[in-house]
Amino acid sequence: MIDLSPNSNQEGGIEFDSFVSVGITHPVLLENLEIMDCATPLPVQIKACPSIVEGKDVLIGTHTGSGKTLAFLTPLAERLLKGSSEIV
Repeated sequence: MIDLSPNSNQEGGIEFDSFVSVGITHPVLLENLEIMDCATPLPVQIKACPSIVEGKDVLIGTHTGSGKTLAFLTPLAERLLKGSSEIV
């Protein structure tokens, strides 16, 4: 079972305290996440971002306000900014 509680920033004993730790590395994205006061990923973002950055399909079902939109769009923007031709 995946723990998506608000205070769950760990997976398998590894702590995810920044978007860099989930695969978001483009400086423009990181700067803008900081400006928006979103420097620490939420549990849904911790689970979704790495897979989306890798180009895998992801299905997310969780409550309103959990961070789903940022979980989808940040990795897609990362891939676009990195010039990936794999985006479909």
